[in-house]
Amino acid sequence: MYNNTLRNICVFIFVLITLHLQSAVRTALMNGNWNNPSIWSGNAIPGCCDTIVIPSGITVTVNVQVDLESCSCPNPIHIYGTLFFKAGQKMRLPCGSYINIYPGGKIEPETASGSNNLIEICNKTVWKASDGTLTGPVALDLIHFDSRISYNDLNDNLDLICHVELNKPEQLTLIIEHSQDGEMFENVYQFTSYFDYNHCCPK
Repeated sequence: MYNNTLRNICVFIFVLITLHLQSAVRTALMNGNWNNPSIWSGNAIPGCCDTIVIPSGITVTVNVQVDLESCSCPNPIHIYGTLFFKAGQKMRLPCGSYINIYPGGKIEPETASGSNNLIEICNKTVWKASDGTLTGPVALDLIHFDSRISYNDLNDNLDLICHVELNKPEQLTLIIEHSQDGEMFENVYQFTSYFDYNHCCPK
């Protein structure tokens, strides 16, 4: 019963992440500044939980501080064009967010020195101006989730870990491990799902 309960919880979390990967997108329709709603589909600046797409041939300029760190769900960003950072501007994204840069896409700083510009995901710096222009294909940060529950009674001691990760841009894996001593873990369940971003995320 206990194993089934944890498994159901982990599968539920896995389904939520899967659904988020296929959520609606906020697409840049023309060149312009990040904080200009008219360049975005829906005539709105990207906000919490939005999936953001910058198509090929389009440059979006980060001209303000973009702070989505307090959002309760991730902000995936798919870059086929250019994400350009004006000097001094930073982007902070919530945990679980990721940035995929596809062939022909790039992140470019106005000044390639120091930490004048940076991108943070879950309080972790994944790119800064001193790294220079970043061209695709490359992924910044990966979805990673761990949940550990310990169960103890007179007859049994059991640790289980639910681990969900996006270990490739198109591959999402769920792993459940258990242990009797809290140190040596055995893989008891694993499931992998594959995504086609050509369908998930319009260019």
